[in-house]
Amino acid sequence: MPGGHAHKKGNKKKEVTAGATEEEKKAPQAFIFKVGVVPKSVRMLRNDLRGMMKPYNAYKLKEKKTNKLKDFLSVAGPLGVTHFCILTATEFGTYLRLCKIPRGPTLTFNITSYTTCKDIRVNINSRASPSQDWMFPPLVILSNFPQDTEQTKLASIMIQNMFPAINVHKTDLSECKRVVIFYYNRESNTIELRHYFITTSIVGINKNLKQLVKNRIPNIRNFDDISEYVLGDWAGADSEAEDGPENTVEIKNQISRARSQSDQNAIRLTELGPRMTLELVKVEDGFCEGKVLYHSTVTKTAEEVAELDRKAAEKKKLKKQRQKEQEKNVKRKRGTEEEDKSDEEKEDDDDDEDKPKKEKYNPLYRRKKGQNKGEDKEGGKEKSKRPIKKSKK
Repeated sequence: MPGGHAHKKGNKKKEVTAGATEEEKKAPQAFIFKVGVVPKSVRMLRNDLRGMMKPYNAYKLKEKKTNKLKDFLSVAGPLGVTHFCILTATEFGTYLRLCKIPRGPTLTFNITSYTTCKDIRVNINSRASPSQDWMFPPLVILSNFPQDTEQTKLASIMIQNMFPAINVHKTDLSECKRVVIFYYNRESNTIELRHYFITTSIVGINKNLKQLVKNRIPNIRNFDDISEYVLGDWAGADSEAEDGPENTVEIKNQISRARSQSDQNAIRLTELGPRMTLELVKVEDGFCEGKVLYHSTVTKTAEEVAELDRKAAEKKKLKKQRQKEQEKNVKRKRGTEEEDKSDEEKEDDDDDEDKPKKEKYNPLYRRKKGQNKGEDKEGGKEKSKRPIKKSKK
């Protein structure tokens, strides 16, 4: 191009992000992906789960049909990933597996019902929260989980460890924007999942004054004075049921421009989605394999369990024997290869000694190295090989 240079897309230097803090390094990371062929609604649910667990998960992770669990497991270690959330779909239903890597345990849930974020926004007519509110991890609440059974106790610990821990003394209230609630229904033995956005509003003033406090310009063209808008009896206050003492708290630090210190605020929850109803089906000891610690539909006697343990022990023993044999074979092959290399090197040295040394020639003058110019092989003068120029008549 005349008068300048053509610039291609993507040539700009990327900004180097700052190093992660110690808390971010210790925070659990997750891979959320699908395995096999799943319907479109399950793919939408996968994206919603990634958004719910932001920012500590691979939100733009892409799967291929040829990918297997080993492929994800091989890259999980260098990236610091600690948990897998695997979605699968069969003719019997949709399942969610929660795996702790690299050695388990693995919890398999049957998703009896679910609702995506898109359907919730349409039905409830709620707005999506700002993008900056997704930069902080959500609060996690586990409610009504029984601790008398091993499977429910393990499920509560597994779910809790998938989210970063909160330091009460250092956490800023301005970072508490979302909350995820896991409620255990003891009648149906299911877990209800809900995801909400947290908002606060000032208590004790009418709705018109709240708009002024929040820097919202009202429409007062039908009033003669601003006092008619603020002090009018028609405006009224918020209902007591909506801003009652059960959802009113006193916030001592400033969390926005509209709330100063020591103000009483009402906490409101706006559902973001997704919704899920989970039923625990199976608990395995290892990573997607191993001893079955719990199964909701299959029960076995003590003799059957002992027989399975015996077979597992034999299988483990055979595996160790094969590994030892492979190590021995590798060492033996390496030893033989080294011996063969040493023998070949010795034979090459002997052959070099027996062969006569070739005389080196200078390729520039086509004579032996060390021979003076103008001398032949016997030491005499070499005849000039230049062509004789003929005189022009």
